[in-house]
Amino acid sequence: MKAPVVLQRLQDNGFEGKITIVRDYLIKVRGQKKYRHAFIRFESPPGKQMQIDWGHFGSLRYEVTMRKLYALAVIECYSRMLYVEFTHSQKQEALHHIICRGIERGKIFKDDIDRNNFVDRFASIF
Repeated sequence: MKAPVVLQRLQDNGFEGKITIVRDYLIKVRGQKKYRHAFIRFESPPGKQMQIDWGHFGSLRYEVTMRKLYALAVIECYSRMLYVEFTHSQKQEALHHIICRGIERGKIFKDDIDRNNFVDRFASIF
């Protein structure tokens, strides 16, 4: 729980101190953070890399049938241009159709596909 939340709950019970007192106390009780998560930011030249991933968006009812709804997100790394298309399938065929439609619509650049693409445990492309 973060200090502002603790402060609010304490104030609800009559505490009249300020946030600094709460933060100092929480540091004393919890100790200093022992580690920080490191990350590396990298930049890609234009047209060299894209990232693709699936997302799940629940289900849709078609009369008596329920169908899962997915979205494929394609992000061009340099421009951060995003292309999203919804589908009911995560099969490789659906992936290829979505990528082709994105190229036809000028939303995905073919040069990006011919280079490096980052995927996150993306079994449908293998």
